[in-house]
Amino acid sequence: MLLVFMSAPFVAWGGDSTNQASGILQIEAKILTQPDTNIILEITVKNVAPKDVLIPEGYLPWDRYAMTLVLVETDPSSTPLKQELVVADPMPGEPLTLKSGEIMRGNIDLTDRFPQLSKVLQRTEVIVFWSYQLEGEPGTKCERIAGWKLIPKRSTIPLRQ
Repeated sequence: MLLVFMSAPFVAWGGDSTNQASGILQIEAKILTQPDTNIILEITVKNVAPKDVLIPEGYLPWDRYAMTLVLVETDPSSTPLKQELVVADPMPGEPLTLKSGEIMRGNIDLTDRFPQLSKVLQRTEVIVFWSYQLEGEPGTKCERIAGWKLIPKRSTIPLRQ
């Protein structure tokens, strides 16, 4: 399903298994594309617990190494896309308070992390597998949450320079 927002600069693709809850957090993932070449994984995090949750800034799902991401071509070999890794030693940072019922959003630029994505999408669909485990207050790890999204084949995505 392709949703087009005429007044917005993004296009969102409808989804598959992505609305997952751990008892503390609920995570929804959407694939968005900007008019240029960027393909974005938009992450929405909702606190479904009855109390506030503290999340160190470096452990938010959209931080570079907080969420596990694997992109795979839908070819018979399930060819994985190579992720561009940067050297980083992220500090946890100050904890952010996510109040009960509150929602936070952030983006992961898939085109930046997976430089071949635009080229691959010209010949096949790509599946985005994601996994996140909150490391909140000291000594606290929540249940792992995971899901997947499908990025349809597109012959009209401009190649990134």
